[in-house]
Amino acid sequence: VAIKAKDPLTVHSVLEDLWRRDGLEIALGGRDSRRLSPMLEYLIYALPHPHLSQTALHVTAIVIDLYKSIVGLSDDIDYLFKTMNELVNNMVMKYKILLKLQGSLDMILSAQDIVANPVPQKMLNLAEKINKMMEKTRFKFESQANDEEDDDMKEKEIDSNNDKQTNDKQ
Repeated sequence: VAIKAKDPLTVHSVLEDLWRRDGLEIALGGRDSRRLSPMLEYLIYALPHPHLSQTALHVTAIVIDLYKSIVGLSDDIDYLFKTMNELVNNMVMKYKILLKLQGSLDMILSAQDIVANPVPQKMLNLAEKINKMMEKTRFKFESQANDEEDDDMKEKEIDSNNDKQTNDKQ
């Protein structure tokens, strides 16, 4: 009834509700060309509209699965499917162009953001303090390690001297 009244928001709401209830296949199945034509016309109308397109894409996929075997039996249905195919191909082409444009804009805006918003001086100062602290800590541990190595070497020298003295006494 809503399709005949050409009320797209009501049709959209009904289709969304059927989708949530997993009833789209039942509601869309078993249609002849006279009853399928208004649904295809609605989908052709709804696909390019951003607020209707998600549901329209889902319903279109189901309609294609249900009625792919009847393509070629009705000139009207064939024409509507051809129109839908051209529309979807056009949308895909535009979407690819928009994605390229978005990537270009992202690069420009990120470069602009870097120039406009340099790293805050407080953050640079903090990084410098942390680096100095880490350098002091590293120096401290290296000097402790060197001291331990020196102590080990001194102990070895003492041990070797003791061994020599013991050997000399014998």
